[in-house]
Amino acid sequence: MSHEILTTAQMAKADRDTIEAGTPGFDLMSAAGRAVAKFILVEYEAPNILVLCGPGNNGGDGFVIAEILRKAKRSVLCACLVEPEKLKGDALKAYNSWRGETVSFEAVDVSQADLVVDAVFGTGFKGDLKAPVSDVFDRVCSPIVAVDIPSGVNGDSGVADAHALRADYTITFHRKKLGHVLYPGARLCGAVEIADIGITADFEYEALENHPDLWLAALPCKDPGGHKYDSGLAQVFGAPKLTGATRLASEACARIGAGLVSVIAPKGTGDIYRASLAPHILVYDQGDQPERVTARLYGPGGLGVKPDYKSDMPTVLDADALYDLPPHLNPPPQGGEGREGGVLYVLTPHEGEFEKAFPDLVGTKLEKARVAAAQIGAVIVLKGADSVIAHPDGRAVINVHASPYLATAGSGDVLAGMITGLLAQGMPAFEASCASVWMHGDAALRFGPGLVASDLIDMIPEVLSDLLLT
Repeated sequence: MSHEILTTAQMAKADRDTIEAGTPGFDLMSAAGRAVAKFILVEYEAPNILVLCGPGNNGGDGFVIAEILRKAKRSVLCACLVEPEKLKGDALKAYNSWRGETVSFEAVDVSQADLVVDAVFGTGFKGDLKAPVSDVFDRVCSPIVAVDIPSGVNGDSGVADAHALRADYTITFHRKKLGHVLYPGARLCGAVEIADIGITADFEYEALENHPDLWLAALPCKDPGGHKYDSGLAQVFGAPKLTGATRLASEACARIGAGLVSVIAPKGTGDIYRASLAPHILVYDQGDQPERVTARLYGPGGLGVKPDYKSDMPTVLDADALYDLPPHLNPPPQGGEGREGGVLYVLTPHEGEFEKAFPDLVGTKLEKARVAAAQIGAVIVLKGADSVIAHPDGRAVINVHASPYLATAGSGDVLAGMITGLLAQGMPAFEASCASVWMHGDAALRFGPGLVASDLIDMIPEVLSDLLLT
């Protein structure tokens, strides 16, 4: 399985390099058209299909699709944004191979279509959708298959025009682009299918899509002869008032496999935590210090104590711990991850917290997370439907394996606890963050509607079992 995500420039270069190596551009266009047409013929019985064709190669793909569907005995109408004779290159060649009817956007009646194929603009679209495209799009009420990306979505940022169509499926080529995984574009793409059209050139990529392939080998496994301390001790600094957040985080630490989990109770809260926490969670009064700690978590529910930035302990900073940060988190010794060097800190802000912590950063979600990670020297988990995990060295992973039901109080506390639990077991910070975000999303997808944060914790054993048994 391929997990690379490209920018539009990287995809264009892969196209050019493949053509320069001897593959005709029209062969790539024909392969793209065949892939979309085959998908439609398998997935849709729609007898009347409208193909909306733009002025460039995306429109050329549309004419190839239309001709294949026509030969398959579907009733197909093409609407072209420009006079077809003004098309150029491979797009004109594709139009000349089309044997059906073509009308203008101004003349098209979208109400007769059982299926609409959006082949107007590709991933390189920037700007605003204007009439007549916006007028036509606003009248579409049929199922939609988008060619490469829904027209009106920026392929590099995911920014979407208000008139952009919301596709049921998007068929893209070679690899996903950033606009397929960054919101709001990701929401408009529907289910994304990747078609191989014969790109043979080497290519660069901008990020990876989160998947167990990226981190499963580093996921901790219990040693049959091991001791609880072999799985680490996670230290959670309790909230002074919102104690429920601490309970969620500490329980997630335990469920993800930390051998021991301790909560440091702020002054006056010790009895509350002892009465409310599960019996396997240890409670220490503020000032007491458990031994053999291997990872720490600050912030869920509020700060009971200010983080110690001079420690060489793997540390997660969440919620209130994300503010008043030093310019650069203490760089550890060289040589690896955890206590032996490498990245020690993981920051887990949502968008609002990120803006407060890094108010001067601008750009796409990916760009901002990447710059922040390098600037402060920590792994950044910028949460959301399209969570971005960025390493200070420039690596970045985007997660869309998630559920809308994660938008519930306490789900972020569970995620912070999961990351801390994996850090406690010695998993490197970047891989622990990617794994936790994916498993957090997987737990929510498995549970479905009605999810509350504590349900995520209950699902962790099932998620772990499936991963560790594969």
